[in-house]
Amino acid sequence: MKVDINKEYRTRGGHKVTLYTTEAGGVHPVHGRIELDSGESLLTSWREDGTGGSEGACCNDLVEVKQRIQRQVWLNVYDEWDRAAGHLSRLRADRAAALNFPRERIACVRVAIDVEHGHGLEGDE
Repeated sequence: MKVDINKEYRTRGGHKVTLYTTEAGGVHPVHGRIELDSGESLLTSWREDGTGGSEGACCNDLVEVKQRIQRQVWLNVYDEWDRAAGHLSRLRADRAAALNFPRERIACVRVAIDVEHGHGLEGDE
């Protein structure tokens, strides 16, 4: 990863980060501040990959904040069927259930989704 001044970051430890520049030069060209829980700010710098320079992961390393996906879907649940599909409205779920005849829909569940973009695509969770 290369830090991009136009993206939003937080620390690996969860603190908000404000970046000032990614072009300061030297070993730590990324400059900014970390907002601490106490309300104080810590001015610091990072390598261009967002690490602080210590071996291994550090709580102050930069992690990109991904856009959240928030929506509600309706899931049709069928007896003896191992697939599910989300529908953007109850009406669409009802129409899809009618098309799946003779399979019997045994439930229609509203599910609220609130996850970071890319969640679950990295592998097993």
